[in-house]
Amino acid sequence: MKKHMLYLVAFSFILGIIALLFFRSPETAWEIAFGDPDLGHVHFPTLKKTSKPNQFLVCPKDICKNETPDAEPPVYRMTKERLKASFIEALGTESRSTVDDAGDEYRFIMRSPTFRFPDTISAEFFDVKGGATLAIYARAQIGYKDFSVNEKRVRRWLSKLP
Repeated sequence: MKKHMLYLVAFSFILGIIALLFFRSPETAWEIAFGDPDLGHVHFPTLKKTSKPNQFLVCPKDICKNETPDAEPPVYRMTKERLKASFIEALGTESRSTVDDAGDEYRFIMRSPTFRFPDTISAEFFDVKGGATLAIYARAQIGYKDFSVNEKRVRRWLSKLP
């Protein structure tokens, strides 16, 4: 009986620490539990998605040669530099943490409003015949499903591009 009580006290203590971490800073709690929220650089020509439905890929088929994109972007009648600037404008004031903003690439972390689940979004901008286009890969770090959050977010941004 005493052994069971000791386990219960230890479990309660650990649960209390987890709750404290979560309510004080969900970002810290998720990072302790799941690691760095930045899922890293994406090389679109060799990209292979995971089997999880918590991701969304927009990419021209001739750039993403190893994966079938969920949607294909249009060609925008502008330079890739202007397209990147327009994309960042389309993000507006949405809260994000920029991880990488080098050259033609842009990678950032966005979090869900309530539980602060992290999503890594990678975007790359390309010159193509007639203008410029982009590839976007949005993926959740935690869980299996994201209830189409990444898809809705990416489609919202694309609808704001000129």
